[in-house]
Amino acid sequence: MEDRYKLERWLRNFLKLKITMVFAWAFKIKSLTNKYKSKMSLDRTIHLEPFIKIPVQYEHYEKEIKTCGEHENHKGDEFCPKCGKPITTQKIPAKSTLWNEELIGSENLYHYVEDETMYLFSNTKSETDIDTDENVFTTLTPELISTMIAEFTEKHKEDIELLEAKIKAKVKVEFGFVYDVH
Repeated sequence: MEDRYKLERWLRNFLKLKITMVFAWAFKIKSLTNKYKSKMSLDRTIHLEPFIKIPVQYEHYEKEIKTCGEHENHKGDEFCPKCGKPITTQKIPAKSTLWNEELIGSENLYHYVEDETMYLFSNTKSETDIDTDENVFTTLTPELISTMIAEFTEKHKEDIELLEAKIKAKVKVEFGFVYDVH
């Protein structure tokens, strides 16, 4: 009788482990799906709107690292645990991307970066926005595009001036369509 009890308990624990493994496997698939969702062609939204396109801006600085000359990222050791050489602190050049908050000091625009180009979109709705989520037919005319660009330029006039001063170049508001970048 005791052997049967042990067998039942072992089987119950084994099944719990299997169920846990199945849930962990399913969670892993879901997280991988979310990771590559932007590369899938389902669930995409297209935006037709004005935007600013600028080269990515960087802040250059010197970063201190602890190295033995061959291996980096040592914490508090005096000698490298891998090769035994003494660890020294060195300064190396580094850079960090300046995001829209650092460039203009506000979140009036949101950014998308691709291939060393930063695209800045308005964070607020406007009267002339084209709703691509609904079945609403809109005829794109040069007048509508010009109106949308003028409205964007007026609404973000201060942001554009700050941006031009920061990057020391004239920025141009463009119009186009983009996939949802969030």
